[in-house]
Amino acid sequence: NRLDYIYDAYTTSYYNYTDFQTIPLCYTYIKEYVTYDWDGISTPDQNWTGCDDCSYNYVLPWNFTFFCENHSSIQISTNGLITFLPDTSSHCCPPHLENTEAIAPFWGDLSQACGEETNISVQDKGDRVVVVWYTGTCGGGCLNKDLFEVILYENGTIRFNYNYLNNIPYRVGAGISNSIVYYTNTQGTGTSVVYTQARPQVKCIDAASVLEMAVRGKWSAEADINQDGKVSSVDALMILQAEVSPLFGGKIR
Repeated sequence: NRLDYIYDAYTTSYYNYTDFQTIPLCYTYIKEYVTYDWDGISTPDQNWTGCDDCSYNYVLPWNFTFFCENHSSIQISTNGLITFLPDTSSHCCPPHLENTEAIAPFWGDLSQACGEETNISVQDKGDRVVVVWYTGTCGGGCLNKDLFEVILYENGTIRFNYNYLNNIPYRVGAGISNSIVYYTNTQGTGTSVVYTQARPQVKCIDAASVLEMAVRGKWSAEADINQDGKVSSVDALMILQAEVSPLFGGKIR
């Protein structure tokens, strides 16, 4: 008897009715797995080490736009994610992208207190800021470590590069989120993923056809509007909404 939720007969899930209101275009990101290309840091502007479950502030050289909002600084957590003021939490486990505004390349229960050379480094490279984590995992020891980075570009593009991941936390999350719309990605040694703000073209398929595919349990890339690996009535609703605000490529909480 919940009046604030809409039951979806085709995916047997509940969706909050506010999920289907108009979403701003700047909430739309394109996720792309690209050729691995490590940027790295030559001379860090900031370097932190020896602290577990800590969050450090770094002032950006320019305003960074993330899900419609401009930010002049970032909070860098030892647990493999970036947040924004006033959020200064280190956000220890477990990861909850759907409830947190975050840029999270490798969010888990990591440790910066593992000893030799375990640290976070940041460098301003003009058109981009590079943040590198070199870390162990709490409870998983420090002999096998992880090396990964986030690159924030002045134009709002975000890149994750995974040099090596040898110590995986029990729970780990990766992606970007503003706690309303969130995107997730896989991660692995020698891989890269880029998130770019964009307005995709409306796909040439109608909502009725998508709804029929959902009922029959069929799938196609064209009909899978939110790219969650299945076709449901949510995709049909997003097509109907696209006349006002196209939203392709993400997930709606």
